[in-house]
Amino acid sequence: MAAIGKIRNQGWLLIGLMILSLIAFILMGSESGGGGNAYQANDDLAIVDGEAVSNTEFSDRVRVNVNNYKQQSQSATLSEADMNAIRNNTYNQMLAENILNKKYDKLGITVSDDEFRDMITGSRVHEGISNSFKDASGNFDLDAFNNYINDLNIDNPGDEPGTKLKTWKNFENAIVTERLTKKFNTLVEKSLTIPTVMAKDQYMNEQTQVNFDYVKIPYSAISDSSISLSDSDLKAFMAKNKKKFEKEASVDLKIASFPLVFSQNDKADAEKWMNKKVAEWKESKSDSAFISLYSDEAFDMAYYGENELVSQYKDQIFEAEKGTMFGYDLVNDTYIATKLVDKKMIPDSLKARHLLISFENIQTQEEAFVKRQLFDSLYNLVKEEGYKVEDLTAEFSDDQSNKNNGGDLKTVKPGQMVKPFNDLIFFNMQEGDVKMVGTQFGLHIVEVYDATPTKEAVQIATLKKQILPSQKTGDKTYAASSIFSGNNNTKDKFLAAGEEKLLIDAVGVSKDANTVSSVQGNARQIVKWAFNDAKVGEVSTPFFIGDAYYVVLLVNKNEKGLPNISDNNRLAIQVDAINAKKAEKIKAKISGSDLNAIATANGVSASSASSASFTNVAVEGVSEPKVVGVALGLAEGTVSEPIEGNEGVYVISVSSKSAPQDDPTAYLSNKASIQNQLKFGVTGGLNNAIIKSADVKDNRLDFF
Repeated sequence: MAAIGKIRNQGWLLIGLMILSLIAFILMGSESGGGGNAYQANDDLAIVDGEAVSNTEFSDRVRVNVNNYKQQSQSATLSEADMNAIRNNTYNQMLAENILNKKYDKLGITVSDDEFRDMITGSRVHEGISNSFKDASGNFDLDAFNNYINDLNIDNPGDEPGTKLKTWKNFENAIVTERLTKKFNTLVEKSLTIPTVMAKDQYMNEQTQVNFDYVKIPYSAISDSSISLSDSDLKAFMAKNKKKFEKEASVDLKIASFPLVFSQNDKADAEKWMNKKVAEWKESKSDSAFISLYSDEAFDMAYYGENELVSQYKDQIFEAEKGTMFGYDLVNDTYIATKLVDKKMIPDSLKARHLLISFENIQTQEEAFVKRQLFDSLYNLVKEEGYKVEDLTAEFSDDQSNKNNGGDLKTVKPGQMVKPFNDLIFFNMQEGDVKMVGTQFGLHIVEVYDATPTKEAVQIATLKKQILPSQKTGDKTYAASSIFSGNNNTKDKFLAAGEEKLLIDAVGVSKDANTVSSVQGNARQIVKWAFNDAKVGEVSTPFFIGDAYYVVLLVNKNEKGLPNISDNNRLAIQVDAINAKKAEKIKAKISGSDLNAIATANGVSASSASSASFTNVAVEGVSEPKVVGVALGLAEGTVSEPIEGNEGVYVISVSSKSAPQDDPTAYLSNKASIQNQLKFGVTGGLNNAIIKSADVKDNRLDFF
C-alpha cells in the first residue's frame, strides 16, 4: 500500500483510473464500412424515427475515436479495415444513444439525483471510484476523492484547459449510462419465464434417439440433361421458396483487370540501384541505420542460433568473420544482400518476470494518458527507488495469469513470447537487468532473473530491393486499361474483348460491400459507382485499386427481394430447381410400403441408420435434418411418405425409439439452462434488437 501513496503523491492519478473496466460493453458494435465523401450536400447520415443523425457530428466523433485508437495501438497510421470498424462503431454508438435514451425516457427509467450522489460518495460508491481512491488499509478514501474533485479546475502541465473537468464529466455520463443500461436489462430479464413443461419437452426431444431403415433414391439417378427449365420455371421455383432466395439489393459485375507488372527496364533499374547501395553499405558505419533507410525490410535486431537461422548462406555465416557480406542475389522479384553483423553467446532459455499495464478497453485519450502515467510511475519506483517488480504485480499488473505470483513467467524459450518482448530479453538484457518494452498487449516492466549463455548466435542485416513497376510502366498500364474501356463501352463489345482478359465475375455484390471478387484491395469505389452512378450495361473508366487497374461492366442491378434470372445467377438457382423436379419424378415412381420392393424397383438397396436425434441428423455421413425429423415423429413400425432430402428422396421405417426416463431434476436443470441462455441474450443482443426494430434510414453509403 505504500507504493499507492507514493504514486498518488506525484499528482497524476486522475479520474481516468476509474474507467479502466467501465464502458467497454456499452453501445459498441463492429461491422464494415467504406471511404468518405466531402461533397455531400445533405448532412443527414441517418434518420432515426424521424430524427436526423448529423454527419458533421459523426465525423467529429470519428476523429476523436481515431486519435484514441492510434494512441492505444501506438500506431501512426490505420488500415482501411481499422477505419471501417471505427466508422461503424461510432455510427452504432450514435444510433444506440438516440434510440435507447428514448426507450429509457418512455419507460420512466432514470437515475435520480439522490441515486447519482449515492454512486459518487454515498453508501454504494461506484467501484471505479472506490477502487481508485484507497487508503493504506485498502478502504475507500473519501478525503482523497474530495481533494481530487476540488482540484478539477486545476489542469496538469501541458494539458488543454478544462481537460480534467471534461474527463470527470465523461466519467459521470458513463456511469449514468451504465446504470440505465443495467436497469433496462434487468427489467427485461425479470420478465422472462420458462414453463417447466417447455423445459421438459425440450429435454425429452433432445435425449430421444431413433433407429430406422430407409431407402434412398439419389438425385444423381436422373441426369441433369433430362430436366429442362425455362426462366418462368425458375421464377416460380424461387417464389415457392422465398426465404431461401430473397436477397438484399445487389449488383452483378464483370471485371477486366490490368495488373501492374514490372518491365525489363524496371528490373535493370532495380539492379543498378542494388549495385550502388551495396557499395555504399560497405562504407557505412551503422548497419541498422543503413538498413532502416534503404531496405524494403526493417532491420532485425534478433540473434539466431544455427538451427533457427533461415538463409541460403547459413553454413558460411557461422564460419565467417563479423562484417562479411554475402550476395546480392535475385530471389523471385527481390534483390537480396546479407551481412553478418555480430556473433555472441545467448541462452537457450531464461527466467523472467514482468508487470503488464494493458490498454485494452481504453476508449479515450484521457484514459490512455492516465494508463501511461501509471506505467511511468511504476517504472520509476523500480528503477530509481528500489522497489521490486514482484512486489508490485499483485496490485497493478493486468496479466491475470501471473500477477499473484510476482509476474513470474518462469522458463522462457526463444520465440515463445511476442517479438518485441522476445528480442528484448534474449538480445538486449543480461541476468539482473530491468527494462521496459511495448507490445500489442500493452507496456511491460521486465526483469530477467536467471540467464546463462549456452549457444552461439548471429545477428544479420538484410538489404532488400523489390522490383516494382515504375511510373512509366504504370502509365502504360493505365493507358491500356483506358483504351480497353473506351473501345469496349457496350456490354457486347466488353464481353467479346474480355474473353482474352479472363473476366472476373462478381455476383450479388451488396451495397455495403468493401470487397469484390478477385479485386486485390478495398473496392468501395467500384461498389459506389455500380449503385449510385451506373446504369445496367454501362462500362466504367479504369479504377486503380491495389496494384492493378480494373474496368467494370455493370451486368445487372438486383432489387431487394427475389433476384432476376441472369447469366450470373442462373446456375445457382438451377441446381436447386433441378433437384426439386427430380424429386417430383422420383416420388411419382414410388408406390407401396415395402422398403425392399421400393429399393429393387429403383435399383438401390435398403439401409439402416442408428442413434439419430435432434443433435445427430447425419445419414450416411450427410446432414439430412428433414429425414431425421420425420423419423423422430413417426411411431415404431410406421413407414413414411417419400421425403425430399438434401441428397435424394427417402422412404423410411422406424425400427425402434429410445426415450429418456422421467427425470424432474433434469427438467429443472434444463429450465435453468434455458433461462440463463435467455438472460445472456438480453445482455448480449437486446440493444441490437431494439436498434434493428427502429425506423432507421441508413445513409452511410452516400457518405463513405
